[in-house]
Amino acid sequence: MNRPSQLSWAIFRGTDAVADGLLTDDQLQTKNWRELRPDVYIDSRVPLDHAVACQAAGLLLPDHVCFSSRSAAYLMGVVHAADYEDEVQLTIPPDTRVTRLPGVKVRATALPLGDRDWVEGLQVTSAARTAWDLGALLPVQDSVPIIDALLRLALVTPAELLGYAEAHMGRKGSRHAARAFELADGRARTPQASRLRLAVLAAGLPRPVPHHPISFAGRVRAPELTWPDQRVGLAFPTEHVRYSDADWVVLPIAPERMEEELPSVLRELRAVLLGRGWLGGP
Repeated sequence: MNRPSQLSWAIFRGTDAVADGLLTDDQLQTKNWRELRPDVYIDSRVPLDHAVACQAAGLLLPDHVCFSSRSAAYLMGVVHAADYEDEVQLTIPPDTRVTRLPGVKVRATALPLGDRDWVEGLQVTSAARTAWDLGALLPVQDSVPIIDALLRLALVTPAELLGYAEAHMGRKGSRHAARAFELADGRARTPQASRLRLAVLAAGLPRPVPHHPISFAGRVRAPELTWPDQRVGLAFPTEHVRYSDADWVVLPIAPERMEEELPSVLRELRAVLLGRGWLGGP
């Protein structure tokens, strides 16, 4: 059968579609539709992602729920923040209750109006509040790549994060959030680049500049990380070779092998930085 136009590429309650005369109970069971949750269906042509997971949960929950943390970041456009299989994360005021749903994690905490926003009909925590929750609740290895992306997408600014951190000093998780904000950098283009920067800082090396343009071998390049004072870079190259000329040394590291290559690359990076004038220390 042809799909009714009202339901094409849509997510909907099955009982509503039947009551409106768009489908019969038997038609709901055909391959045209996929049941995501009890009585929640979607056009089977729609790819499953975390936005679909949020929308499916939203159809079963009251309007006052607010998608938060990884879920809010995903809905704002940070595609690496969550997958379809990940928990849908919600925040509700402490004096309210919602029906428990499998795969949905609910936090009850204060949520002022200024901490709320809307994305495609779903209520979400604001970008600043989302970044705060991520920084307060997650290790920096998990929170900072998402906060980097919120900054890169211009959904929040470093000044706004600083102001939010100062305004919420002393709250539970405030030191973790402030640390995550300090480490964040919106110039990172991928979560792998964010994690590489965090590993460099954890090794006690100087803070790098992401994607600083350099003139190298007759071309303008922008390695993932650079140290302009020492003319040193660290890159995810298309060819796994060490680049160097009279001015710059650019060390390679393969993103798909970053974990196993990282210790030796960090040792070489330290030696190169020291050899080019870095004095060591914090």
